[in-house]
Amino acid sequence: MQINLQHSSSLFTFIGIKKSTTKLKCLPVLLHGLDVCPLNVSDIRSLDFVISRFFMKLFNTNIMDIVKFCQDQFGFELPSVLIVKCRDKFLVRYKQFELDHNCFNV
Repeated sequence: MQINLQHSSSLFTFIGIKKSTTKLKCLPVLLHGLDVCPLNVSDIRSLDFVISRFFMKLFNTNIMDIVKFCQDQFGFELPSVLIVKCRDKFLVRYKQFELDHNCFNV
């Protein structure tokens, strides 16, 4: 099996464009404000499904091992991971604001 480098280069350029577009435009809109909202497990799984489905369509596969491998190779984190990071960051900033301004000390 021969690999045409021109086509593979074009594919990876396309994937890079799709990845950066999704990370820069779609994910912030999808995740906006979720760091302060109570989410149950099914909500988080639904958000993860959106990203997994995007990769399934991008790579034309239904095999989750391939989808997860591609997500890892392109450094694409699932919303479940990003929500935890955003929530932790929000809580740290909130606690720091509370300490700096003594808002709740009577």
